[in-house]
Amino acid sequence: MTSSATANYNNRQINELWDDLAEGYFNLGRADPDAKISKTTLNDANDNMVQFIINKLQISEDSHILDLGCGMGMYTVQIAARTGCQYIGTDINEAYLKKAELLAQQHGVADKGKFLYASFGATPEKIKKEAYT
Repeated sequence: MTSSATANYNNRQINELWDDLAEGYFNLGRADPDAKISKTTLNDANDNMVQFIINKLQISEDSHILDLGCGMGMYTVQIAARTGCQYIGTDINEAYLKKAELLAQQHGVADKGKFLYASFGATPEKIKKEAYT
């Protein structure tokens, strides 16, 4: 792709796109449209995303969540830490799963769930049949 075909989008344009698609959130959380991106603002954006998911899905201590493609488990672990819910996270990257397990231990929620090696299409039937929030 040449530079003339590359689009440049600012935070406001990205947020407007995702407002239409996902109520203003994107994979790095929710950043203020006028914020200069920095580690601090991305941390805030991730915190906002976690709280949005909890509120939107009404996740509580009685909830069971399934995170397909959980990566390093950041959202899964943060949701479990904030709510006390049970969780299952799946991913096809074994290194990410190990990091997710470590993160769960560090946040005191390792006993609340598990991380499994599985792809979207090969998620075990037992997991698919369970009820989730």
